[in-house]
Amino acid sequence: MGNRLWIPAALLGLLGLIMLAVVPLTAGLRLAAGVVTAACFAAVLYIRHRMKLKDAEEERARIQRLAQQEMLLTINHLRHDWMNDIQVLLGYIQLKKYDHLHGVVAGVMGKLQHESFMAKLGDPGLIVFLLTAKAEGRHMKLEVELDQEVNIRKLALDGDAVCKLIPELIEGFKQASAGENEEGGMLSMQLVSEEDSLLLDFVYQGPYNRGLLEEALSLALESGTGRTLAAVVEQNDYQEQEAALALRLPYRTSVEV
Repeated sequence: MGNRLWIPAALLGLLGLIMLAVVPLTAGLRLAAGVVTAACFAAVLYIRHRMKLKDAEEERARIQRLAQQEMLLTINHLRHDWMNDIQVLLGYIQLKKYDHLHGVVAGVMGKLQHESFMAKLGDPGLIVFLLTAKAEGRHMKLEVELDQEVNIRKLALDGDAVCKLIPELIEGFKQASAGENEEGGMLSMQLVSEEDSLLLDFVYQGPYNRGLLEEALSLALESGTGRTLAAVVEQNDYQEQEAALALRLPYRTSVEV
């Protein structure tokens, strides 16, 4: 109901303008009509402003709900993985196959180390994106390989650009992967911090649309983000069931401005 109040206010304002332009009025009446007209149009502007604020608030709430749903999906996925590990451990204990426990515990420790590396990438938005992408995995599975701690925000790079480029590249592979009604492939991404650069190595295995993939990767690398990082393509290979992309992002030197 409140959203429609601007309509009568606008009509009153237009009526006031017509009276000022057409109807002969005394000075006092013209002043009164002018005040009413100005007040009506001010009310219209205020109501429209409130409507825009409400729409913006509703959009923020919608985005927040989507983010919460994605986070719940990620948490449930992680919980499911850990429950599987615990069930395997309990199964070996119940069967008294203690010689199998060492391998399972080693796998759990490796997973803990990997998740620790993931949590220390230095950018909460990127971390959430990677965890969510790993949890979804309906049309394309994602594996992130980290053999060492890499804090992107502490590297001599444009951290914002790196944290924007990585999701763009992953989304490019996802878009080119098999359609919604087909089984997607697997994308493996490795991040390696070397002495003079950050290496991003992507290997996709499975069905994909080569044209879509080449276009998506080219757009990401030729965008402002890609140019900011001066990315060097070391490998760009497309096979029937496999595609590989290796990028080297040079660190800034002390002499650069």
